[in-house]
Amino acid sequence: NNCYVDELDLSYNLLNSTDYLAISVVELGSNNKLKLNNNQLRGFRLKTSMRKATHLDLSFNQLKSVTKDNSFDPGLLFLNLSHNSLDFLSPSLFKGVSMTIASKLVDLDLSCNYFTNLSASLLNILPSLEKLNVSFNMLEQFENASFSVLTRLKKLDLSKNRLSLLEKSLFEKNVFLEYLNLSLNRIENLERELFSSLTNLLFLDLSGNKISILDRLLFQNTGKLKDLYIHSNPILQIQSLVGLESIENVYLSRSM
Repeated sequence: NNCYVDELDLSYNLLNSTDYLAISVVELGSNNKLKLNNNQLRGFRLKTSMRKATHLDLSFNQLKSVTKDNSFDPGLLFLNLSHNSLDFLSPSLFKGVSMTIASKLVDLDLSCNYFTNLSASLLNILPSLEKLNVSFNMLEQFENASFSVLTRLKKLDLSKNRLSLLEKSLFEKNVFLEYLNLSLNRIENLERELFSSLTNLLFLDLSGNKISILDRLLFQNTGKLKDLYIHSNPILQIQSLVGLESIENVYLSRSM
């Protein structure tokens, strides 16, 4: 008889294969969690019921790719692929057996991998995302409409990449964004309209870039912003910044 569990935790072992899980008698129930983090996995193969996990943690492994045989179920809510060696994810991985059902994923962590590009075609099939972490990769740029479908996004971490140019309409549709981290990139200029739609923004980190000028109207629509990190930039001049009515903390050390 099969054994049904709500959470299966196999983290912090020396697993280099999940083949046995494909024939395991263990089944996952609804609202289930599967933890395979901190192992030595170079790939994984899960039985159908395992792939229906709502929480899947594959972080701190040795994954270089995710094959189409391991597509994620549209009902997956939380996916952690951080600290692997991934440089590409096919959009088809998130469409499961149906190419028409949109993914319900709300939290995606791809930090500490080797992505040089995060295509709009991938993000476009993840309309429910609320948290996206792509920090510590090698991203150099985004297409202008990359985040336009992510209208529910609340937290976005793009820190420690190689971004130098951000299109002025990049965040135009992300009106619910509350946390934005752009630190430790190569950004030199910030378009005046870049943050104009971010009326709910509370936290903004621009530290560790190459920013020399802050346009006085850059924050004109970010009236809820409380924490602003702009330290470690070669800032030449700071004008009177408009729109920071709720600001509580401004960090300027190692600037100017």
